Amino acid sequence: MPSVVSIHRVAVRRGPAEPLEAAEVVASHGIQGDYRSGHAGRHVTLIEAEAIATVAEKLGVKVPVDASRRQIVVEGIRLNDLVGQRLRVGSVVLDIHELCHPCQRMESTVGPGAKAAMEGIGGVCARVIEGGAIRPGDPVYLV
Repeated sequence: MPSVVSIHRVAVRRGPAEPLEAAEVVASHGIQGDYRSGHAGRHVTLIEAEAIATVAEKLGVKVPVDASRRQIVVEGIRLNDLVGQRLRVGSVVLDIHELCHPCQRMESTVGPGAKAAMEGIGGVCARVIEGGAIRPGDPVYLV
């Protein structure tokens, strides 16, 4: 069954991605304490653990799970196929509305070629429809 691998919060712009044991996600806002929360249309971001592994394989380097700076890492589900659909992550309901594109910062956090290696597999942006708690290990499924 698809599940949450890890959750990350960035408290200040350009700050480190902090792993969380649990996150409170607020409807129409995002992960509590994340500086990006409240941004219209981009309340939370998700990426597949499999995408991170693909980038590592393409580049021949270890890629930390938080290198993409996406807030929620999941496994066992193809996120790109879910644009326009709703997803339950733990007790949270998300509206997946667009693909996330990798940013230039990948070049400094992972290394040369990282941005290009992540093209097309950079995850998705979502709006929070129903808030709640999420934890690593929580199930992920379509609503």
